[in-house]
Order: sequence, then structure tokens, then C-alpha cells
Amino acid sequence: MIRVIIGSLTLAASFPGLAFYDHFEGDELGDYWYLQTEWEQAEYNVGDSWLNVTRVYFPGEPGNPNNLMTWTALTDPQGNWLTDLDLRAIVAWGDGADNQLYIGFDQSGYFPAWQLGFMAYRANPGESPTISAYFRGGQQLYFEAPPPGVHEFRMQRIGNVGRAWIDGELIYEHMGVSIEAAEWVTMGFGGADGRDYRPLSVDLIEMHAIPEPATILGLVTGVGALALRTRSRR
Repeated sequence: MIRVIIGSLTLAASFPGLAFYDHFEGDELGDYWYLQTEWEQAEYNVGDSWLNVTRVYFPGEPGNPNNLMTWTALTDPQGNWLTDLDLRAIVAWGDGADNQLYIGFDQSGYFPAWQLGFMAYRANPGESPTISAYFRGGQQLYFEAPPPGVHEFRMQRIGNVGRAWIDGELIYEHMGVSIEAAEWVTMGFGGADGRDYRPLSVDLIEMHAIPEPATILGLVTGVGALALRTRSRR
């Protein structure tokens, strides 16, 4: 009976499963990623479960610190878009003085007007690096970035409340954010094409729906009923 209950609780905790997951296995970027900014190019490699972007540039022009090359992927190929959601990413940056790393979710592919929420790391020459967090309907806030290394971005939207964490620390909470469904997951990389750029990396991106309280209650009730039936048979 204990095994049955534990298995059912595990199912309840994970319901309804991941809508999107990429651990960057193999040596190529998955074909479900769509390059959105075709006028910019990047040099990158995939290996040891990391996507490493080693260069971002705009052919024919000098380095532009605002270059941002983005890839997007559908949150659910079946079209079950997410409203209440949890997005987590494992990312890494170095000591570059001109870098951008962006993880977010969007309404209809990447474009500023379609952004629903994002977290970003930014290092500008002569300034302290920052982390920013944003949800549509709320403010974009800036925080001091942690030192170079591996870090966790996490965003959560439940109803009209948006929250963001860096390495498990809550840094952003805002009521009144947009509840429009998220169709795309987005990752972006940028910085001037020069000596101040350092590789930016992503190890994991996962995004899943958060079940409504009524759904959770129904699952827990079902687990309880299953436990009672199992006990009565004994």
C-alpha cells in the first residue's frame, strides 16, 4: 500500500508533466529551435550537455553591444499553451565586459511586443553586471548579478502574480501581470563582437504548467480513495 500511495503522490506532484525540456544532449542544437534573428550570426557548439555561444556578430558591421541573437521553441507542439507556468534554466557566464544572456517566454515568437516574461544577465563595459527580471504588466527590475559561474534562473506565473528567482533567492514578485498564454520559450545571446565578449552557456531549459488548485485537490482525493480501497482489501 505504501508503494501505491508514494507512486500516486509522485504522479500528483509532477502533473501534468513537462511541456518543454532541453538538456542539450548530443553535439547539435535540436531542430525544434528556430533562429529568430537571421540578420545576426553566432558561433556555437553543443557538448557535455551544454550549449556554448562563443561569438555573436552582425556580418559587415563593427561590433554592436546591443546585438541579441535569439532562438525560440514551441512550449508544446500540440498547441496546449501555458498560462500558469514554471520556467527554469541553468546558465553560465564568464568575466566578459560586454555580454547578454536572455531566457524568457513569449506570446508568438521572439519580438519585444510579444514578450510575456524574461530574465537576463547583462554586462556593459565600465558598469557592474546586472540581472533583470520582467513580466508583461509589471516593471522591469534590475539587480546586482552574482559572480561568473553556473547559476539558476527561475520564473513562475500563477494567475496574475509573477515571481523570479536567481539561485533560489526570490528577487521579483509582482501582482497584475499578464495572463496571456505562453506559446514559445526563448533564449538569446549577445554582446559586441570583440575582445570583451566571453562565451555564454546554457545547460538546461525546462518549462511546465502549474495545475490549478482544483486539479491538485482532485488528485489528492483520488490518492486518498485509492489508499482506503487498498487498505480495505487487506
